[in-house]
Amino acid sequence: MGRTLPTIVQLIHSEEDAWRSFRRALRKEDQELFDRLWVYCRTHAQAAAMANREIPFETLTMTMLLGLLRELELLKSSSPAAAGGGSPQPDGFPASDRRE
Repeated sequence: MGRTLPTIVQLIHSEEDAWRSFRRALRKEDQELFDRLWVYCRTHAQAAAMANREIPFETLTMTMLLGLLRELELLKSSSPAAAGGGSPQPDGFPASDRRE
Protein backbone atom coordinates (compact mmCIF):
# COMPACT_ATOMS: atom_id res chain seq x y z
CA MET A 1 0.00 0.00 0.00
CA GLY A 2 1.15 3.51 -0.80
CA ARG A 3 1.61 6.33 1.65
CA THR A 4 -1.21 8.74 2.22
CA LEU A 5 -0.46 12.33 1.28
CA PRO A 6 -1.27 15.00 3.87
CA THR A 7 -4.25 17.25 3.20
CA ILE A 8 -3.70 20.93 2.51
CA VAL A 9 -5.02 21.77 5.98
CA GLN A 10 -2.43 19.45 7.51
CA LEU A 11 0.27 21.09 5.38
CA ILE A 12 -0.84 24.54 6.53
CA HIS A 13 -0.67 23.49 10.19
CA SER A 14 2.69 21.84 9.64
CA GLU A 15 4.17 24.95 8.02
CA GLU A 16 2.66 27.19 10.67
CA ASP A 17 4.26 25.04 13.37
CA ALA A 18 7.61 25.20 11.56
CA TRP A 19 7.45 29.02 11.74
CA ARG A 20 6.52 29.05 15.45
CA SER A 21 9.99 30.11 16.70
CA PHE A 22 10.06 32.94 14.15
CA ARG A 23 6.66 34.08 15.42
CA ARG A 24 7.84 34.06 19.04
CA ALA A 25 10.73 36.37 18.11
CA LEU A 26 8.34 38.98 16.69
CA ARG A 27 6.86 41.88 18.63
CA LYS A 28 3.36 41.30 19.97
CA GLU A 29 1.69 43.49 17.32
CA ASP A 30 3.66 41.76 14.57
CA GLN A 31 2.68 38.34 15.93
CA GLU A 32 -0.96 39.29 15.39
CA LEU A 33 -0.23 40.33 11.80
CA PHE A 34 1.73 37.13 11.25
CA ASP A 35 -1.24 35.12 12.51
CA ARG A 36 -3.48 36.87 9.98
CA LEU A 37 -1.29 35.60 7.16
CA TRP A 38 -2.09 32.05 8.21
CA VAL A 39 -5.80 32.91 8.30
CA TYR A 40 -5.50 33.78 4.60
CA CYS A 41 -4.00 30.33 4.01
CA ARG A 42 -6.88 28.61 5.74
CA THR A 43 -9.42 30.83 3.96
CA HIS A 44 -8.07 29.80 0.56
CA ALA A 45 -7.33 26.18 1.46
CA GLN A 46 -9.61 24.77 -1.22
CA ALA A 47 -7.84 26.70 -3.98
CA ALA A 48 -4.46 25.80 -2.47
CA ALA A 49 -5.39 22.12 -2.62
CA MET A 50 -6.02 22.46 -6.35
CA ALA A 51 -2.59 24.05 -6.94
CA ASN A 52 -0.78 20.83 -5.96
CA ARG A 53 2.69 22.42 -6.07
CA GLU A 54 5.89 20.50 -5.41
CA ILE A 55 6.87 23.04 -2.73
CA PRO A 56 3.72 23.65 -0.62
CA PHE A 57 5.03 26.93 0.81
CA GLU A 58 4.80 28.48 -2.68
CA THR A 59 1.06 27.90 -2.60
CA LEU A 60 0.76 29.19 0.95
CA THR A 61 2.68 32.33 0.03
CA MET A 62 0.35 32.89 -2.92
CA THR A 63 -2.71 32.60 -0.65
CA MET A 64 -1.15 35.10 1.76
CA LEU A 65 -0.51 37.53 -1.10
CA LEU A 66 -4.05 37.08 -2.34
CA GLY A 67 -5.44 37.88 1.10
CA LEU A 68 -3.25 40.97 1.36
CA LEU A 69 -4.31 42.17 -2.10
CA ARG A 70 -7.97 41.68 -1.22
CA GLU A 71 -7.46 43.74 1.93
CA LEU A 72 -5.67 46.43 -0.09
CA GLU A 73 -8.50 46.55 -2.62
CA LEU A 74 -11.05 46.93 0.18
CA LEU A 75 -9.03 49.80 1.62
CA LYS A 76 -8.70 51.48 -1.76
CA SER A 77 -12.41 51.17 -2.49
CA SER A 78 -13.33 52.68 0.88
CA SER A 79 -10.82 55.55 0.73
CA PRO A 80 -11.92 59.13 0.02
CA ALA A 81 -9.65 59.21 -3.06
CA ALA A 82 -11.63 56.32 -4.57
CA ALA A 83 -14.88 58.20 -4.10
CA GLY A 84 -13.40 61.37 -5.62
CA GLY A 85 -11.93 59.57 -8.61
CA GLY A 86 -8.30 59.50 -7.49
CA SER A 87 -5.46 58.30 -9.65
CA PRO A 88 -6.69 55.44 -11.84
CA GLN A 89 -3.24 53.77 -11.97
CA PRO A 90 -1.68 54.26 -8.51
CA ASP A 91 1.05 51.67 -9.09
CA GLY A 92 2.51 53.51 -12.07
CA PHE A 93 1.77 50.76 -14.60
CA PRO A 94 -0.35 51.61 -17.62
CA ALA A 95 -3.59 49.68 -17.87
CA SER A 96 -2.32 47.97 -21.05
CA ASP A 97 0.46 46.26 -19.04
CA ARG A 98 -1.99 44.61 -16.62
CA ARG A 99 -3.37 41.11 -16.87
CA GLU A 100 -7.04 41.04 -16.08
